[in-house]
Amino acid sequence: VDCPVGTYQTETGQTTCGECPNGTNTTERGAKREEDCYEICPPGTSSDTGLGPECTPCRQGFYQPLAGQSTCLWCPEKTNTTSAGSLSLDDCVARPRGLRHGLFRSIEVS
Repeated sequence: VDCPVGTYQTETGQTTCGECPNGTNTTERGAKREEDCYEICPPGTSSDTGLGPECTPCRQGFYQPLAGQSTCLWCPEKTNTTSAGSLSLDDCVARPRGLRHGLFRSIEVS
């Protein structure tokens, strides 16, 4: 059987598929082993497939509130995040005047 995404089958000739463990998924149909079940990228990260092991934190200026995503979302115009890996639109804050959509750093003054 050609197992659907999220399942796998280790033996040929079977009519059922095993479920991937919680928090994991396959990248395509027809997975042949449990090792084909990859961790779902957590919020604040993305990868080409939305799955590990190459989950990368969203760059500064981007955010991602959902798990298992292949892209991060741009902050609205004239806003930016203060760090990588942001989870929410609320993390996008007004940026200093004169900067284009892009990076800025928060600097602590003691």
